[in-house]
Amino acid sequence: MKRFHWLATLCLAVMTLPVWANNSAPTVSTDILVNAKIAEGKVISLKVSNLQMEKTSIRLTDLKGDNTYYRDFVKDHNGYGRRLNLDNLPAGKYMLTVKQKDEYVKQIIVIKDNYVLLSRTNHQQT
Repeated sequence: MKRFHWLATLCLAVMTLPVWANNSAPTVSTDILVNAKIAEGKVISLKVSNLQMEKTSIRLTDLKGDNTYYRDFVKDHNGYGRRLNLDNLPAGKYMLTVKQKDEYVKQIIVIKDNYVLLSRTNHQQT
């Protein structure tokens, strides 16, 4: 009986060891999250989250940044959502940029005659 009690105590100690070892505070990501998906045809569903109530700009430009086709600002919100209709844009490559303070999230959008392609998002700090 003593042996069983000792073995049960040892097993309980081993099972709870990871809880004791991980007493640090959990980490919280402050990265802006951008989720752009093709909704239908040349319409993109754009969702931006984790804005931390900070002023954020959202722009759709040509690759050089010379022409702006869409621009919006978000302030005092943690998220943002829009459907962007790209039907009126000519075939070509465009840059979606979400900027907050010194953080940029960029995504390339390629418009072809009948469809749209989206790259992965690219996070940058300045």
